[in-house]
Amino acid sequence: MMKRTDLSTIMRTAWQICHTTGEAFAECLHKAWQVFKLKLKMHAGIVQFFYLKSSTGELRQAFGTLKEDLCPETKGADRKPNKHLVTYYDTVAEDWRSFRMFNLVKVI
Repeated sequence: MMKRTDLSTIMRTAWQICHTTGEAFAECLHKAWQVFKLKLKMHAGIVQFFYLKSSTGELRQAFGTLKEDLCPETKGADRKPNKHLVTYYDTVAEDWRSFRMFNLVKVI
C-alpha cells in the first residue's frame, strides 16, 4: 500500500526532473513514477532495466537490485547522496553503479 510520503517523494522527484531537463511536467511526472516503481521492484529482487549513459549517450542494459540479502555490505558510506542519481547494485558486474534518474528509459 502506498503511503502519503511516497506521493510526496514522487512529486518532489518530478519537479527535480522538470527543473533539470526543462521537459513538460506531465513527462517528468511519468518519469518520476517509473523511478519510484523501479526502486520498489529492486527492493524486492533483481530487475532488468535500460537507461542512457550520461558520458556517451549509449543505451545500457542493467540487471540491478537493492535487496539487502543480494547486495554486499557497504562500508564508509560518508558520501552525501545525490538527489538526481539512482544507485543500485549491478548483479552482472558485481559492483555498485548509478545513473541519472531522468536517463531511465524502460523497466522490464
